[in-house]
Amino acid sequence: MTWVRNLGVTPAGTVGNAIVAMDADFANNKYYYTAWTGTNIAPLAGALGPQISRTKAPGMTYEALGDVATGFPQVADVVYAGIAASTVSGNFYALRTPSNVIAGAGVAANDQGARRTIQGTNLLPKPGIQTDQLNVNLATTADFLWGVGSGAPVVAPNNLVVTGKGNEIALWTINTAAAQNRPVAFIDTMVTAKAVTTPAGKATADVAFNGFNVAYPVKWGVLGASAGYDSQLALTSDFADVIINNVNVAPINVTDPTIVVANGVMMAGSTYYFRVRVASVETTQVIHSPWSDTLAITVKAGAPVQQTSTGVQAASPAAGSNTVNITGVGFAWTAIQGATEYKFVLASDATMTKTLVSTTVKGTGYMYDGKLTNDTAYFWQVTPVGGDASAVFSFTTKSAPAATGPAATPAPIVIPAPVVNIPAASTATPVWVWAVIGVGAVLVIVTLVLIFRTRRV
Repeated sequence: MTWVRNLGVTPAGTVGNAIVAMDADFANNKYYYTAWTGTNIAPLAGALGPQISRTKAPGMTYEALGDVATGFPQVADVVYAGIAASTVSGNFYALRTPSNVIAGAGVAANDQGARRTIQGTNLLPKPGIQTDQLNVNLATTADFLWGVGSGAPVVAPNNLVVTGKGNEIALWTINTAAAQNRPVAFIDTMVTAKAVTTPAGKATADVAFNGFNVAYPVKWGVLGASAGYDSQLALTSDFADVIINNVNVAPINVTDPTIVVANGVMMAGSTYYFRVRVASVETTQVIHSPWSDTLAITVKAGAPVQQTSTGVQAASPAAGSNTVNITGVGFAWTAIQGATEYKFVLASDATMTKTLVSTTVKGTGYMYDGKLTNDTAYFWQVTPVGGDASAVFSFTTKSAPAATGPAATPAPIVIPAPVVNIPAASTATPVWVWAVIGVGAVLVIVTLVLIFRTRRV
């Protein structure tokens, strides 16, 4: 039973305040993390600066994790106020306060907040660390250190607690800045959820006459309040050779996210690998979910592409095509042995001076995310880095759909007025009238006769 010193070395310029957190899987891997805050903020400009290290207990193994590229910068303008690892997801969080906040000045929001590893700690140590900066709606003057002054922060406890279960992790801390002294929390809902692609696992794409795929759509389910997605298509299942890399792209339909692998990107008889992940949410916070399970897309066998030259050849759009869509245009070309990067240029003129795109890509494809003009000629060229440029390929976009005028107004339906035939009144005196008159006349005569007889008597 004895105390064991587990740090092989104390990083230069970082003696002083330190906070410790255990790895989420400490029981098995024996790793713990130390955040060194330094004893004085301003003089650290010439030193290594505050940093985070990982140590394996009970030995003497020490690894510095901090550098600018990994998101745990080992520079003089950041002080770590808290660190923690989630036992649910394995994600590692580091709470930061910039030194100029301590000196009483505000900073840009992206200089503070909590750094969070994207895929737990399985990519540690550097350079595999990938992190998100959690800072949306955080005041630029927020401070997470106990004790504020123009010099050094006071010795402080770990000001970060991680709780939660399932796919929802909560970060709890205290904003110690003047007039803001209150607990604050961040709910992380992207720690373990994966997008599920449709189809999933394996799929087969149809092949066009030119030996490449026809346009192939991939869908996936919505995760929480997701807004933008990263997606990749690669030649290998480890995604070491990515040919399409979309970064934080918002789908056209947020309730039915879909990406279309454009025609001509994938070669007949070959298998390609696709994956997707959330990159941002509706609050504008950039935060990544784990990658989806890989979808393997095999293109059906088809006629081989005829290559008439040893240089780069156009695969899609085929040279001279005249029915190319104006959006979602994918460019693909044949590979050159030994080339890993290619310069891609897209222009609106044959001399390649009115460029729309000029970029260097890895692999043999490029996805244009802009919008072209209908019934217009475009030109593109590919140059292997260190090699000769291809010929200038051309294509024409399809014509705009024919305009449809307003629907003709139907002629009114005329309903004829009903015709009622009323017989004309007769001008002749009916017979029965004459009969009545005749009877009346007889009665008058009889009456007169009776009167005269009565008088004689």
